[in-house]
Amino acid sequence: MFLQPGTMTSGTDRFARLTYDFALPTNATIIGVSLAGGEQGITTPTSPDALAVVRTNSAGNTDANGSFARIWGGQSGYWGSNSSQYGNNRGIVVESNTAFRLPKVKVTMLAPVSAAGTTISVSPKAVGKTGNSAYNSGSASAIQWIEGTGNRNIFCASGATPATLTSTRVEGEAVQLDSTTTMTAGGQVESGTTGTPISAKVTVPGASASTIDDGKVEFYIGETKIGEANPNSTGVASITHDFPALAEGETSKAYQVHAKYAGVPNSIKPSESAPTTFTVVREILNYYDTATTVTATKGTEAGGNVPVTVTANVRSTPSSTIPGAVKVEFYKDGVAMGEPVAISGGSATVTDSVPAIEEGGTAKDYVYKAVVTETRVPDTKNVYRGSEGSTTLTISPRVFNDITSSVVLFAEQGAAADGNVPVTIKASFTTTPDRSYPTGATAQSYRDGEAVGEPVAITNKTATFTDSVPEGDATYRYQVKYTGATVGDDRFKPVDSSLLTVNIGKGGTTPPTPGDDGGFMGSLRDLFGNMFGSLGS
Repeated sequence: MFLQPGTMTSGTDRFARLTYDFALPTNATIIGVSLAGGEQGITTPTSPDALAVVRTNSAGNTDANGSFARIWGGQSGYWGSNSSQYGNNRGIVVESNTAFRLPKVKVTMLAPVSAAGTTISVSPKAVGKTGNSAYNSGSASAIQWIEGTGNRNIFCASGATPATLTSTRVEGEAVQLDSTTTMTAGGQVESGTTGTPISAKVTVPGASASTIDDGKVEFYIGETKIGEANPNSTGVASITHDFPALAEGETSKAYQVHAKYAGVPNSIKPSESAPTTFTVVREILNYYDTATTVTATKGTEAGGNVPVTVTANVRSTPSSTIPGAVKVEFYKDGVAMGEPVAISGGSATVTDSVPAIEEGGTAKDYVYKAVVTETRVPDTKNVYRGSEGSTTLTISPRVFNDITSSVVLFAEQGAAADGNVPVTIKASFTTTPDRSYPTGATAQSYRDGEAVGEPVAITNKTATFTDSVPEGDATYRYQVKYTGATVGDDRFKPVDSSLLTVNIGKGGTTPPTPGDDGGFMGSLRDLFGNMFGSLGS
């Protein structure tokens, strides 16, 4: 049945919170009410207001089982539980001097078999009421709104004429509605369990819950009936059943359960479900799926080998903390790496070592795999399913950062004492690219090709050497050498300074003889106050 109010026109004032109520038939079962379009000249300008049709009770309050239907925008002019007392821009709004029409409403009903020959009709709310009961009560009025900026409340009733807005005569034999019965999921049942829930859902398009529940649902295992129940308001019928415990030697046993809906005479046809399976087992286990990812990280090469740390990260679904009883077996190139490792904090780790590859060699790949074996945790019903992951680690030939050095020498003579002259040689180093020398780096000084004392630490790129030579006119040639070192990927290349000539008793240093040492000449003490050595290579 469809119902739509006719075209109306607002006056000089603007309308808001407009509602239209009509009475639903009492001699039919209401399946539902819904909008069917066709509205004109109305708006619902304020969120979350929206055009809708709802059921209400006699007091004007929304009620899913109410005997009235209301067209509205979520707000009414009746100042009760269904409406705010504020706002002239809420609900259904009609501008002044505007022709408008409310939407069509579809009413779905089911007439009882006994209604044959009778008429089903719809009327406005409070039809035929007069006086205060019609005009001064928002709950008793057919049409309500607020008018103008002053929010004046307007309530309207109707006369007796529209008492029958529609007239539908029930004729002929009853229509049998089709039904569908579906078993809800079965599952595992632990042996010895009592009261296992079993349910089925009955669906009947066009029928109300109150009609559906007039029919029973019977449950069967094969041809044996195990229980019956009426559907509830959502069409679900439920029973409980005690499945037999497993016999000795049985590990599991399956039962096929199906449901039959008897239907409702002269109204709903019966239907039968497909079977669902309940399996009785010795015990029900909690299964967790796992997922494993693997990382392999290289360390710093030492002694011709590269240390490797291999980590397996394991996650479970549903999420849980994986216990240590679940272990990981690691493999390198298909060969097991020792005993399985327990998972802790979601991961397991092993260490390995592979040969370093010298410069110019060929890169080598290693495949590391981690395998989680399906494990039942002792003293629990938790089972973690297996998984695996792998990664490839490439060991590449060594590539060094070559660090070259240069050295400048400075010489100072002290005052003669006890027949000897002290000499201090200072070596100043620079590196390209700029690097700090490795901890423990030393340099050695030489006089006329012979080592003088022990090697001296290079600190902040400076090394200071002390010497003592006999008093008297003499010439000595000093040199400083650094033998180099390799630290990680930095390779410090060896360096020898040029020869620095120191003249004792002859007024300082003198220029080196061309071709003598190939270096730069030292500075004259009387010119610069210091004796400089030449740059190293």
